[in-house]
Amino acid sequence: MQLALAVRPAVAAAALAGLSAVAGPAGAQQSLEQFYKGKDVRFVLSAGQGGGYGTYAHAIKPFLEKYVPGHPTLVIQHMQGAGGVVAANWMGNVAPKDGSAIALIHRDAVSTTPLFGAQGIKYDPAKFGWIGSMNSEISICASWSTAPIKTFEDMKAQTFIVGGLGPGSSTDILPNMINNLFDTKMKLITGYNSGGAIQLAVERGELQGRCGWSVSSIISTRPDWIRDKKINFLVQIGVEKHEALPNIPLLSELAKDQETREVVDVIVSPQLMGRPLLMAPGTPPDRLAAWRDAFDKSMADPAFIAEADKLQLEYSHVSGQRIEEMITRLYALPKPIVEKASLAISRTDKLQVSKKAPEAETVKSALQEVKEGGREIVFKAGDDVHTATLSGARSKVTFAGKDGERSALKAGQTCNITYLGDKSEASLIACE
Repeated sequence: MQLALAVRPAVAAAALAGLSAVAGPAGAQQSLEQFYKGKDVRFVLSAGQGGGYGTYAHAIKPFLEKYVPGHPTLVIQHMQGAGGVVAANWMGNVAPKDGSAIALIHRDAVSTTPLFGAQGIKYDPAKFGWIGSMNSEISICASWSTAPIKTFEDMKAQTFIVGGLGPGSSTDILPNMINNLFDTKMKLITGYNSGGAIQLAVERGELQGRCGWSVSSIISTRPDWIRDKKINFLVQIGVEKHEALPNIPLLSELAKDQETREVVDVIVSPQLMGRPLLMAPGTPPDRLAAWRDAFDKSMADPAFIAEADKLQLEYSHVSGQRIEEMITRLYALPKPIVEKASLAISRTDKLQVSKKAPEAETVKSALQEVKEGGREIVFKAGDDVHTATLSGARSKVTFAGKDGERSALKAGQTCNITYLGDKSEASLIACE
């Protein structure tokens, strides 16, 4: 089966048609420019580096900076955990409400996860300020080419080991739901810190595949897997089929009755907003309108379209207003349908789950700052600024291969830093 590596929806006309001027008189526009000029705006991602969310965020970032009045600088901050719930809780309760923070958060976490009564939710999706989405999404279940699982029917006949990000993520929600409604035999290993980490685990044989995997993520991050037929597409999870996968069934087509189809439809509704951008509840309307306008213009910008094509991203303009309407509809559904969908999500007796132990990563970076006599260091990891703490007993420090003390660390030194991610404890600091 051949799958096109980039899809070009006709976004420009639709996006231009949806452009709306920032509300308010000229003075209000000047106020926006004054507020954002020279300002750093936090851009929170609920995913780690190397996955589809990060790729989309970096693609849209310079265009949002271009079109928001005052041209603020977007500073990306990865805030991973619980499949997006950690970032959503932060946006709902801690994030500044003045328009100086935006977020790109896993769609299920900011839509159906609270609707179904998940624990630890401290936000209301209906109160977020919805900017828009860079695409509508179709997810799939897929297996590695050497795995014994080749079709959806195989998923019913034998164990299929898949990876997950956390309780609020589609990688965890969908295997549970499909096991409950379709009697498949998926086993979930959850707790991976990014989609890229799951893909690596699949490639090295730790997992057999992934369920709840965006087609756009595969296209943008692992196009060779498609080209070289390294994965088998088993089923599509979305409102409609991906145009390049006409022969792979939709999950709703495999439902045994109308009630099951209705439950599936509720659960897959968030696919409309494949990459949702949002702001904190209570953000001033004129600032939300400015970001919506900037998003619309960004999606229509020929330079963005060219960049998306170069990166092999799927893109389509979904307005903030349309997302807002979808969220409103979801939270007005009849209670019996929501309860049935919630049961399909929450019932856990058919899914065997194990927790992935956190894995250390090593980055090479110049130390930007050393605090408290070496007890904390600040450095760059990719485009992001990270911090790590050092323990006198547990953290090893070396200089040119020889053991040293953390107190000897200085800003400007180039070191290999082994740690579990931002704000974790470093196990090794090996400096040149």
